Formats: sequence, structure tokens, C-alpha cells
Amino acid sequence: MMLSLLVFSPIALVGPLWAQRAEERPVTRIVADYDAELRGADGHVDTQLMIQQLKALGVNCYFWLIWHAKTDWEDLQTFLPAAQQAGIDVWVYLCPPSEPPPSEPFGLDFVRWGEEIARLSIKHDNLRAWVIDDFYANHATLTPEYVGQMQRAAKSVNPKLHFLPLMYYHEIHYGFVEAYREVIDGVVVAYPTSREELVRAGRVLRDEIPAPARCVMSYPWEQPSAPGDMATISRTLAVKPGAAGYRLSLQQRDLFTAATEGYHVKQILLDDQVIWEEDVAGGDIEWHRVDLDLTPAVAGKQTVTLALRAYDKKGVSNFGVEVEWADLTLEGFDPSEPSLGQAEGWEKSTQGAWQLTWHPTTGGHHRFRLPYVVMPAGTPQDLRKRLPGSQGTPEELAQHVEMILEAMAAGECEGFVTYCLPKTPNNPYFEAVRDIIQRMLPRLDLAR
Repeated sequence: MMLSLLVFSPIALVGPLWAQRAEERPVTRIVADYDAELRGADGHVDTQLMIQQLKALGVNCYFWLIWHAKTDWEDLQTFLPAAQQAGIDVWVYLCPPSEPPPSEPFGLDFVRWGEEIARLSIKHDNLRAWVIDDFYANHATLTPEYVGQMQRAAKSVNPKLHFLPLMYYHEIHYGFVEAYREVIDGVVVAYPTSREELVRAGRVLRDEIPAPARCVMSYPWEQPSAPGDMATISRTLAVKPGAAGYRLSLQQRDLFTAATEGYHVKQILLDDQVIWEEDVAGGDIEWHRVDLDLTPAVAGKQTVTLALRAYDKKGVSNFGVEVEWADLTLEGFDPSEPSLGQAEGWEKSTQGAWQLTWHPTTGGHHRFRLPYVVMPAGTPQDLRKRLPGSQGTPEELAQHVEMILEAMAAGECEGFVTYCLPKTPNNPYFEAVRDIIQRMLPRLDLAR
């Protein structure tokens, strides 16, 4: 089946790094597949069998991972014309510094990768985009400035080539978007657990959800810590005599949803005593309110010291997290509403690699729209790992894919790509996804 593409034109993606109009930087609507390439006895990708299976699946795009063999770049150049003849676009997928060995032949020189991929895309215009895996975990290296260099190198050769980072749902927040939105052409976001999570990310990427003024305490990935490492903000409060009561209310969240516990914790302290604590493990990335009665703790005092802290109970080896505090109000104290959107008035303290940043109220103004491709797990082991309660069956995979394609049909995302779907003939997981894609295609508006 030959599928064509509907061009999606972002309404406000043009940044200062290049002068192309928004309509010259399109991101296409895609139904795609990634990785799990089929190889022949000689170790090279079996182009003919891959095309056969991708056409049977019903996709219009394939994400070509350059990582498994040193011949992947060479094989790509054989695959591209065959894919073009079959009506299949191709996105090149590269590994980041944190995931050795690096993609070959250009290693970790992503400026060179951008230039070389762009040159190849001039020869084969079905090469439309490139992606870097685990992008945000590597943002200390892949800074906005460096991504700008990558983009300049690529777009100087082919302005229509797109770059999209691979992100995870807990990383889709305004801190990332504000930093990178002018140097990327969209995002690929991996492993939604629900339609609600998928929709929330899309609303951030379309600048539809206002974010409150907040203090962010962040710990980087790929960085070890020691017990007692922390980030703390504190200030002295005057206790109003004779107040009807003394209370604290604030909103907090962290951007980690996996089950690893016993390491990073969030804490509220009063005069160096922990009065509230929560592990970052589990939960979701939504804001949650904390309400505390402080009356017993302030009895007989004229002043108290309030502190908000992210704290390491045990050292980590590779466990990044962001903790956010917002909307602090106090009853019976002066000041009654100390702002968490600015550093003034707060004492700051960090130990280890913890960092503190301050953010005013942002978002909700429809200033931009970043195209958004959803990547679900495509293997039984990844379903069990990534989808809560999953037994990893083909039926569960089919239901999950159907949910995402329903969201795409409703305009909640621009594309879909399966992660590592097995492509061997007669595989039950392949057949389950194939049947859903074929049934949903008439609703996905993939016509050019």
C-alpha cells in the first residue's frame, strides 16, 4: 500500500537561528515503525524483506537506527531508494553520548551528522528527519546552543530536513520547551501510559497549559551523588502573635514516575525539623497540593525558618530528577505569600550536583506549536516494563496502539511510531498492530 503525507505547518516554530518561513519547516503526519530491522546471513539489512513487511504493516515512515552494525550507514543508502519506490519516508535515528557505542561513522559529532544526513536527503527526498535518542538525559552536552549548531549545519544544506529529539513523558514540561523550542522542529515522545498523559504532553507542546511561578531543584542524569547531597531554599518568617492559626499550603511535583525509591526525597522543614516528606518514586507528574497545620510547631516563637528541600537519603549513580515547588501561601506569618518564582528573599544552598533555578509564570498563551510523534512500546518485555499492569500480550499492544491512533485521529498528536515491533513474518505482535493500523488508516488523514 502506498501512502502519502499531509504536511503539518507549525504556526510559530521559526527562531533566530535561521530565516526560513514556518511553511518551509514542515513536519509530516506519520504512521511509522522503528528499529528491529531484519538482516540477512551476511549481517546487512535485508532491504527487500523490510520493505515487504513495512508495506504489509501499512506504515508510511520508518525510523532507521544507526547503531547495531558498522554497515548501518551504508545499508541506509541502499534502503532509501527502495523505500521511496514503496512510498515510505525515512527518519535517521542516532544514539546519544550516554548510550555507547556511538553511531558510526561520525560518532558523537552531531554537527557532522546533521550535515551528512542533509546531504543524503538531497539525493533521496524521502529522507525527511533525524532523531537523537534519550535527548534530555544528555542535555548537558546537547545544549540549545549545540543543537543550534547542528541545525545550522543541516539546514544550510537542506532547509527542509527536520530534527526532533526523543523525549519521555516526564520530560515534557515548559523548562524543556522554553529552552529548545526555537532550535527543534518537533518532538518524539516515548511510552505513554494513558490517553490523559498523551493529551497533557500535547497541550504543553501547543502552549495551552499555564505553568505557575516556581522554584525547580534538578539533579542530572549520569552524575553520581553522595548521601546528604541536596538543594535547599529557606527564609525566616515572622510569627504574627494572636493569629487564629498557622498554616502552610503549596503545590509540588516531581518529574519522575518510575518505582525506584529510597534515594531522592522532597522535604519541608521548619527550624531544621522535617515536617513533611515524600519520595520522588511513583506517582505522576501532575501538581499536588500540600496543606500543613503548623500551629503546634510555632507555639511560643517569634520567628521560624521555613525550608523546602530536595535531599538524597542514599547516593545515586545515574538518577536524574526535577522537583518543582509553586503557589506557596501562609496563614499567621509575615510574609504571607513569599514568591517561589524569584530568588529574592530566599537563602539558597546546594551540595553535590543539585541545581536551583527560578521560573516566572509561563505558558498557556498559544505562542508555539511543536509537532508531536508518540512512540509506544512494541515488544512484550517493553509492554510489561512501560505499561502499568500489562501482561505483554498482543491484544494489549493492539489496544494501546488503537488508543494512540484514536488520539492522532482527534488531532492530539501528529504522528505515531512503534518501538521495536517484531517484523518477522507471522509474528502475532506484528499482526495485531497491522490489523489496527489498517482499520484506522481511513481516519488518519495521511493524504498529501
